Amino acid sequence: MKIISEKKYTSFDASTKVTSDEIVINKNNLHYLKKIKSNLIPRGSGLSYSLLSAGKNILSIKLNEKKFIVDKNKLVVKISSTFSIGESMRRLMKEGLSLYVLPGHPNISIGGAISCDVHGKNQNKYGNFGQYIKKFKLYHPKKGIIECSKKKNNKIYNLTIGGYGLTGIIIEADIKIKKIKISGYYYKQTKN
Repeated sequence: MKIISEKKYTSFDASTKVTSDEIVINKNNLHYLKKIKSNLIPRGSGLSYSLLSAGKNILSIKLNEKKFIVDKNKLVVKISSTFSIGESMRRLMKEGLSLYVLPGHPNISIGGAISCDVHGKNQNKYGNFGQYIKKFKLYHPKKGIIECSKKKNNKIYNLTIGGYGLTGIIIEADIKIKKIKISGYYYKQTKN
């Protein structure tokens, strides 16, 4: 866990600049957040137009977890919320797999894609990112770690997808993926 430090943030469109405090933490130390008497908000890649994860008297929380497990039989990836869409796709494409929904920027985090329920250029065909979330683990300072799905903790599940980080910190998620065909040229480029 890194010590809380002041950090300067700039919104995606560069219209807003703000100084805020940030803490980088792993899931084993999340309980530490209970002791902090400050407004907390999770931080993904910081690419939101409205700079949601920064501001005066706000502690921006950044996780440093890296879990990535692909189940090719069930076509599901168990992934830490900290992975970017670009990182995820590079790994998945090496195995002939893909996420269904791809937002326009490769640095958007998985947690950010879930909490903003993003869409891509194929929204008319595949809808929004949240439709492919089977389950996720969420940390809430008062409730601890909560596992959520359409069947388990359904209200929290529905409030979190598109909830802009206000229900807690998404730690990891199980996301439906699909098989794709990869050209030989691309395969050679990404195989290494």
